[in-house]
Amino acid sequence: MTSRLYQVLQGTAVTAASTVTLLPSGVQGDRSALCRLVHPDTSNFPAVVYYRNPDRRFNFSTDVLKHPITAVVRTASSSKLIRFETLDIDTVVTEVWQGGRTLSMPLFMFHQLEEMVENPPDFDPIDQQYIIWEPRNETDDTYKVEVIGCQVGGGNPGKFNMRRWYAAGGPSDPVSPGDRDTPTDTMDVSPSPIIDQNVILTMRIIEKVV
Repeated sequence: MTSRLYQVLQGTAVTAASTVTLLPSGVQGDRSALCRLVHPDTSNFPAVVYYRNPDRRFNFSTDVLKHPITAVVRTASSSKLIRFETLDIDTVVTEVWQGGRTLSMPLFMFHQLEEMVENPPDFDPIDQQYIIWEPRNETDDTYKVEVIGCQVGGGNPGKFNMRRWYAAGGPSDPVSPGDRDTPTDTMDVSPSPIIDQNVILTMRIIEKVV
């Protein structure tokens, strides 16, 4: 019978931590609430209240949906999955208003969105301000964003497939009122130009506003 003496040395305690991400199971906002974009220069750019909410969103559902970058690498005996965790600031959210029978949006709303693209907040190296995005139909949270671009129809951002299309036959049409379902039906004005193509707005998330 043999024996071996093991010497136990006191070391520094090490704590291993892991981040757990829990997403809500359903919509947390008010389904009937209209989303908003708020420019820090409210004197020149009043808050943009969406005439109607987008039909689709990419990379967002009650919160920012981040996707890690993954790669499979060889080890000495097998292989291992390596993850590079994505940050909120790496995530670009896209909103799409689909053209079709009801068309996508009135022309005035597109002009409001494009103003956010063309007039970013002034750069400040110390106290930079951002446009605030409020997706109120999905969450009560708000986000600081950089508006990257807006496009109409297919093609690259900055391509605008415009057509001066006027609603006709809606209840607000002073010439020939009817029951046609168009975005201008609830407007108490003469028929306004509306857009018949998809409108796509892209925004880069900076951070969630606490």
